[in-house]
Amino acid sequence: MENSVQHFCPHLGLKSDPTTNFSFPSKGNVCFHAKGHPTPQLYFQRTTCLTDQHLNCPIFSSPPGVRLPANIIEPKEKTGNNPKIILWAILTPILISGIFLINANRLQLFNQIDRMFVPAWKNTQQALPLTLPPSPTLEVVPSLTVAPTVTFTATITATATSEPTQTLIPSLTLTSTRAPAVFELGTPIGKQGKFIIIRVLEGESIGQFAGRYNTTEEAIRTINYKLPSVLYPDWLVVVPLDLSDTTGLPSFQPIQVTTDGITLLELAQLLNMEAEEISRYNNMGPGHLLQQGEWILIPRYE
Repeated sequence: MENSVQHFCPHLGLKSDPTTNFSFPSKGNVCFHAKGHPTPQLYFQRTTCLTDQHLNCPIFSSPPGVRLPANIIEPKEKTGNNPKIILWAILTPILISGIFLINANRLQLFNQIDRMFVPAWKNTQQALPLTLPPSPTLEVVPSLTVAPTVTFTATITATATSEPTQTLIPSLTLTSTRAPAVFELGTPIGKQGKFIIIRVLEGESIGQFAGRYNTTEEAIRTINYKLPSVLYPDWLVVVPLDLSDTTGLPSFQPIQVTTDGITLLELAQLLNMEAEEISRYNNMGPGHLLQQGEWILIPRYE
């Protein structure tokens, strides 16, 4: 149940993919918020980076590019220069090349001897023509995705004439199934859509969000939990929609659900909060069943 909520630090990722990390202490995890992207100590990952305690990390609340303290950096493995290893590394390609040349010369010699003693029947034998069956043709049928269901109803009307006629009257019926609502990034959240969660792109600023959603920079900074002074790509920002006065509102921290089968009440119990607090700002009942990929706002009063 604890893996249903993203508790780990958003700055922790793989060297090849900043948006993905090992969910356990590993030397493959690096801190992209620190200078040089070092690997935190495995013990520090276990107790801080991969838990809710990452919110108390001094690097987490600092501007990007701060140097990670040496006492929490995972030491690099020392690789010594073994003379025997270096010698074998030099000799191995030479030995392989020598064996290859010896085999090539031996094969060439055998071919020359074979051409000198070819029997007469082998020189006069004719090659039989080889007919290959035609290669099968693969027909690719593109898949069709049909959202609405179209139903045609044919009505046959007989008229009293010498030749009966058939009149086809098509009836078009469109039906659709509405999927249950999932609060994704960019989807208004709350009663009458008061808030929206945005993932920052390169070059975007709080001022741009304020102008785009009819609010102010002060309002955005007030309702975001531990918002840094300078935004960087992939940071999540909560923006009030058409709202400048945030008096009485708490700060919000966006959390994503990673598995199905957890209710809003169970989530509140995991976070040691009242379900009513989360329900009020997300417009969900305590029994709402959260879905994988859904984003919700967690009020913070710290």
